[in-house]
Amino acid sequence: MYNYNELTNICKTNSEMFRKVVEDFLFNNVVNNKKLADEILVSFSPYRHITGIFEKKYYHMFINQFIMFKIFKKDGLIKKYLNHSAVQRLPQNERDYLHKLTKYPWKFSFSKITGSPEERFFEMKDVFTGESFLLHSPGVSDLISKQGVSLWLNLIGYNGQCWQSFGPINAYKAFTSDDILFFSDKLYPQERILTREEIIEKIEKNPVPYMMLVSGAEYPVVFHGDEQIFQITAEYNIDSFNAKGLDKDFKVEYSNEIYRLSLKGWDFHPHFCSAYYDEKKKILLLYSMTDRGFNELVSCLNRIGYDFTIDPDIRVTTAMMTTAEKILRKKIRLNEYDSLFSKETSKEEKEELSKLNKFMKLVLPYINTGQPLDVKYLAQEAGLDEETAKDILKQVMKKFG
Repeated sequence: MYNYNELTNICKTNSEMFRKVVEDFLFNNVVNNKKLADEILVSFSPYRHITGIFEKKYYHMFINQFIMFKIFKKDGLIKKYLNHSAVQRLPQNERDYLHKLTKYPWKFSFSKITGSPEERFFEMKDVFTGESFLLHSPGVSDLISKQGVSLWLNLIGYNGQCWQSFGPINAYKAFTSDDILFFSDKLYPQERILTREEIIEKIEKNPVPYMMLVSGAEYPVVFHGDEQIFQITAEYNIDSFNAKGLDKDFKVEYSNEIYRLSLKGWDFHPHFCSAYYDEKKKILLLYSMTDRGFNELVSCLNRIGYDFTIDPDIRVTTAMMTTAEKILRKKIRLNEYDSLFSKETSKEEKEELSKLNKFMKLVLPYINTGQPLDVKYLAQEAGLDEETAKDILKQVMKKFG
């Protein structure tokens, strides 16, 4: 059991020693700033389109965090600096402090909060290593009081009793561990499906692209009713495919050596459940935009003879999809086959779109003036069902803040 008063004093003492020995002395007398500046330029230059939107002060905080990581990570520059003549002239307790820092390498950790036993102390679990640890962080405490956070990215160092965070804290509203896996795969496409251990190695080698994920930290979780929206896919190698008899559960279409199987009752918003078989590549792609829809798609296929798992290859939030495209500067398509089956808008779809447009025209004056509105009445006026109208209104209100 921790004595948190004592632990708070240990954290405070450690922070004061760090400022004195590292920030005031080491940075000014030992660190080769020119060499680090060259490395910073190489590491941050590919992401100027992201860093350019940061406030200058905030950007400098990221650079400072990156430098600290280079110094105190496993086999970092601190081991080299210990032999510097200026370090040798430090008082014994300050030299001991620098030696202590080499024992506990700093690291970036994607983690979730599992408990908060005391103010400014958090029980954390790293989503990739599974490691649980106690973190002292006033920054996390400030952020969690203001907003909901699904995932954290902290640079952390061990003070001998607990971990402490250093520098900017990435607090994501919507991201999941699956999102970080997805981003890693798109960041290193030539390596194809990285393991969790490999992702840790990539972050250790170059944390900068992961630091840039802060650009999507404020994107919210997207729901339709009770259904959270994702893009979910799974891909299987299937040597042969027979569409006969599938029309009981699926709408079966064929185009350019591709079958599309649209799951009846689940092939519309928000689920969009479909499977695609590519005769040339001999690949079956499963696609859905909700967890429940994906599970139903897998269950239906398994009932007719397949043996697929309900664990998808990719499960990415709309927040991460948008952020990854922005950071990597490329359009990401998870379903390359759907465009082969595009069709002209039906009469029914045109009528539905007309209702949506009418509803928006009725709603916007109320939003612009801040007047209360009767969503049920306005939905009836537009010929729209009330549930759809409420969902649209929720999305519009988010846009208007």
